Amino acid sequence: MSVILDPATDVFLAQVRDSGGKPLCELTVEEARAQVTASSEVLAGTPIEVGSVADRTIDAGDRSIPLRIYTPLGSSDRPCR
Repeated sequence: MSVILDPATDVFLAQVRDSGGKPLCELTVEEARAQVTASSEVLAGTPIEVGSVADRTIDAGDRSIPLRIYTPLGSSDRPCR
């Protein structure tokens, strides 16, 4: 029995199956990495321009958690409008 969770995902997976390439489980580590990198570049789409990007960390007990804050173009210093 097959369940389709998302029609767009089903179309994408059908395209991957029909592309003629080997399944990831049959590739070497290097081949799999190259295939995933190439697919990621295709799926990334057009980058969206942002006003600024700030890298920060949040202290969480004995470790720090990295985070990235994207601020839209044209936004003010106020966090809310």
